[in-house]
Amino acid sequence: MVIKMGAVREDAYERIRILHEAGLVSKKVAEFCHDTINMVLEERPDADEEKFAMFVTHLAMRTQRVIDKKEENPLQPEVIEALKEESSYEKSCLFAERILGTIDVKFPQTERDYLIVHLCNLFS
Repeated sequence: MVIKMGAVREDAYERIRILHEAGLVSKKVAEFCHDTINMVLEERPDADEEKFAMFVTHLAMRTQRVIDKKEENPLQPEVIEALKEESSYEKSCLFAERILGTIDVKFPQTERDYLIVHLCNLFS
């Protein structure tokens, strides 16, 4: 299990390094993502590798989008209502706030909602 978690962490770090070196995310975003990778893997060391990779990529790109002041289309109200029915919804909301509290960037509700979707996916 420790080996797997280490490999998942290293793969995630590599993913962020590639995004940063390609100029798609800033150093600030890369550092935020590294911190978040560690937080999530502490909470969910058995995270599904595919879901985790998708989460990390989306987190990096969304955070950069927020910093660049590019707006995303909001989730449909039906999607948000269905999300609230997920067993991992409350935990995901609390964890999202914990994550967002580690960076001095104000995430609009739309981006918070997308983060919660990905966390529900990871924690389910």
